[in-house]
Amino acid sequence: MGKSLRRIGLVLVCNLLLTGCWDNIDVSESHYVTAMGIDRAPDGLYELTFEFPTPILTGQNKEGSGGGGGGEQKSVAVVTTKGDTLYTAARNIVEKLARKVIPSKMELLIINEQVARDGLMEVFDFMERQQDTNMVANILLVKGATAKEIMQVESLQEKIPSQHLMKSIKVNQDNLGTSKEARVIDIIKEVGLPGRDPLLPVIEIEQRAEPLKVKDLGITGSAVLKDGKLVGYLDGVQTKSWLLIEHKGKISLYSVPLAEAEGNAVFEVISTKATKKVEFLHDDKPKFIIELKVVGNIGESQVSIDLTQPERLTSFKAQVAQIIRKEIENTLLTSQQYQSDIFGFGSLIYKKHLTQWRKMQDNWAELYSKAPYEIEVTVQVKRSGYTRKSIEVK
Repeated sequence: MGKSLRRIGLVLVCNLLLTGCWDNIDVSESHYVTAMGIDRAPDGLYELTFEFPTPILTGQNKEGSGGGGGGEQKSVAVVTTKGDTLYTAARNIVEKLARKVIPSKMELLIINEQVARDGLMEVFDFMERQQDTNMVANILLVKGATAKEIMQVESLQEKIPSQHLMKSIKVNQDNLGTSKEARVIDIIKEVGLPGRDPLLPVIEIEQRAEPLKVKDLGITGSAVLKDGKLVGYLDGVQTKSWLLIEHKGKISLYSVPLAEAEGNAVFEVISTKATKKVEFLHDDKPKFIIELKVVGNIGESQVSIDLTQPERLTSFKAQVAQIIRKEIENTLLTSQQYQSDIFGFGSLIYKKHLTQWRKMQDNWAELYSKAPYEIEVTVQVKRSGYTRKSIEVK
């Protein structure tokens, strides 16, 4: 009798151990989202477009697909749904696919500019409330097209097109400096931070083609937000200036005209150190101060001039500093026109001069737009290349 009870107990314990987790997800009954696009349809409804790695259920309604080419089987399926709210549209995709949709592996969120102009707070609220949403997903704003069009793009390099787009964003920021990376969680934090307005990377269709491929797209410039709404854009050069001040870019290139001859030299920025300050004038109005120290190399000279000579090198550094200063000034003035504090001067006041901030926070947009400024740029050249002067053909 004792042995029988022990056997029964052992069977019960094994059954408990083999039942699995209570919230176990059957992958055969689920779809993992790799990217999502948000548009505002002509009828005013939200239109959500989802990218799923294939295989997908046979016979389901597909709005488009990406990856691969020709007669090859597509590596992703793109499915679109609508709803009067984002939540309703997201729930409709479950009904359409007859499977659970899991957003934990979503790596890219693409937003149409009209949605951004209407305001992104509803989008961010939706993202935060969804269970298992990947809040560190990259975010892109589409200019002059719909998110659905971008979601249907094909890639010649990656099986999943959204991964190609994400790599393009990072390569651009690190090597060209004309665009920036942005994660959903970081933008949400910046929107809620006093005295700070965020930027979003921008993607456009540069060349219409059928089918549309990643190479037909351009990722450059930034979308300027204010109070969670799109108010304008920075171009690639202005974005590069912002990256220099915020220490976000790794490499920036400047073509510098040489006064001594007809030709240019290329200055490559390899590191920066920026300091932002706010001074208060006699009427307690703010004055912005930006101090930037730039270290770089002379990568190329088109003319035969010895840039290792001290007087010529000094002149060259002054030219570089002037170019960078003008570009930073242009970026700051543009942000003042938008009344969008993309450099976070208001945040500095909030952190260091809370009493002052409380007096001016309700009128900060106007104060920011009219604030005087001072920009100082110093340049250091580590080396002028492997040759003392450009090679001259004789």
